[in-house]
Amino acid sequence: MNIDQVTMRRRKLGLTGIDSQLTAGGYTLYTGQTAGGRVDLVDINGQKVHEWQMPVRPGRHAVLLPNG
Repeated sequence: MNIDQVTMRRRKLGLTGIDSQLTAGGYTLYTGQTAGGRVDLVDINGQKVHEWQMPVRPGRHAVLLPNG
């Protein structure tokens, strides 16, 4: 049996609940510690809207430009 050694990937956590009255709306630009070079844009419901594959692992911040 092959068991993933990265705890965060094994947990398979995601959006567990949302109160739309308490959100700011819009999108969230997200990259995980174990995502390699992948950056995701997710909507208020946690659904992936777009994905980028970067040539290197992303740093500690990112900027979403007006033109996407």
